[in-house]
Order: sequence, then C-alpha cells, then structure tokens
Amino acid sequence: MTPATPPEPGSDEGQIMAVLEKQVGVVNAADFVAFQKTCTPTAKKLPTIAYLKYLFEDNRGVTDQFGLINFSPQGYNVRNIEVTLLRAPFAQARFDVYDYDRHMGAASMNWSVTEGEPVTRTFEKVDGQWYSEVAPC
Repeated sequence: MTPATPPEPGSDEGQIMAVLEKQVGVVNAADFVAFQKTCTPTAKKLPTIAYLKYLFEDNRGVTDQFGLINFSPQGYNVRNIEVTLLRAPFAQARFDVYDYDRHMGAASMNWSVTEGEPVTRTFEKVDGQWYSEVAPC
C-alpha cells in the first residue's frame, strides 16, 4: 500500500489508510472475518463471509453488480492513495488497484472500469473509529 502523500501520524487520513491497509492485508490472507470487521457497523446488512470469499477468491474481485477489477487475492494491493475528509462523519479514499506490480486499470466509484479514474471508496467514523462504508461492505 502506497499513499500519494504520507499522512500525519494519528490523523484521520492516517487512520483511514490503516483501515484500507488492513482490508488489503486480509484479502491477501483470505481472512474474510477480519475484512467484515472493517465494514461500518451502521450498515443495514454486512457482507457475509460466503459472499466475501466468492468475491475475492472465486471471482477475483469481479462482480456483476460492481463491474470489473480482476486481481488475484494474494497480489491485490493499492497505490497512490489520497484521502479527502468530507462532511462529518464521512471521508473518501481514491486509489489505483494493482495485482502485484501490474496496474489493473482504474475504476470509478461503482467499481466499473473507467480509464484514468482511480477507485473511490467512502469511509464512516463511528464512535471515534473509521470503517469502510461502501462495496463490498
């Protein structure tokens, strides 16, 4: 995981990058219980372990609902991460997806491939803790 600019220690930006880094690590390790714990507790429905396994192991990140980013679970990594704090309690992270060192193309907010646009994922702060708020959460 590589930020575009290193965050200030202890900052909200740094905490959000830590959540994203945890998500990358647990996808690499196929620890879907740990991935589920990074999803916001305010969600109406958390992704099931079976769904996360299907998404990342069986389907290599590709879903009918969210478009095309095809990567191996072990090689999944993100680079050029930029965090923007939005209206409280929300923030947005934009990043490029790689499979090992191969750039897998960029994607729009709904994960469908759009040339030159990074992935956008939103985060929510609940009780002082940042969580991923959107797909696949």
